[in-house]
Amino acid sequence: AFDEMLRIAFKIEQEIEERSTQVALPMKTNSKILNEFIKSLPYKLTDDQNKSLEVILQELNSNIPMNRLLNGDVGSGKTVVAAGAILNTIKNGFSSILLAPTTVLAKQHYDTFKELFKGLHIPIELCISSQQNISDANNKLIIATHSILYNKELPTDLNLVIIDEQHRFGVEQRKYFLKKLPHTPHHLTMTATPIPRSLTEIFFGNMDVSEIREKPTNRKEIKSYYTPFAKRDDCFNWIADKIETSEMKEQ
Repeated sequence: AFDEMLRIAFKIEQEIEERSTQVALPMKTNSKILNEFIKSLPYKLTDDQNKSLEVILQELNSNIPMNRLLNGDVGSGKTVVAAGAILNTIKNGFSSILLAPTTVLAKQHYDTFKELFKGLHIPIELCISSQQNISDANNKLIIATHSILYNKELPTDLNLVIIDEQHRFGVEQRKYFLKKLPHTPHHLTMTATPIPRSLTEIFFGNMDVSEIREKPTNRKEIKSYYTPFAKRDDCFNWIADKIETSEMKEQ
């Protein structure tokens, strides 16, 4: 077990060293547009959201590629923090990609960002297995599943890659972007999976970590239940029924 941990530690050190030789394109913080965007939201950002966004914007304004993990429970408001980073990227004249693990989640993100960026004149494109028509225009947001990894044309000005639920994407898939571009895009990873600090130090030792612990005031409380094996089928039927009766709108 010790040897296994040591191997992981060496790999992390190697990745950190590799990253220190890579060059990203810095992006200045457009405070005016970001403040207007935050004021337009129908809710107030929590202290944790503000702190996370501040740190991310600082790192985006560097030629060292950002490699940050944004950790927060479901409903803690990670998407809005990501939206702030994307908005700043687009207003700096670059493109951004948001990778989602499933088609359903990609479509959900697409609808969310259309609403968030309403009136801001930001081109948003969706790239899923059934719909892979990416235009050759630059300076836009692409929301995609891993099907984009098989798309030969990516924006040449891609400067921010956001990955939702990182454990669904392999290291090789993430390195794909490095091979396609002359520079290294900044990376932000979002996860709602609770990761103990000890494991974070080991498995995400090559990443900086931001945590959102506070819940926005208007959010419902998330309740977790353990379903015994004997009731597993009933549980799945209940979930299927909820999804169908809400016409695919309820999570």
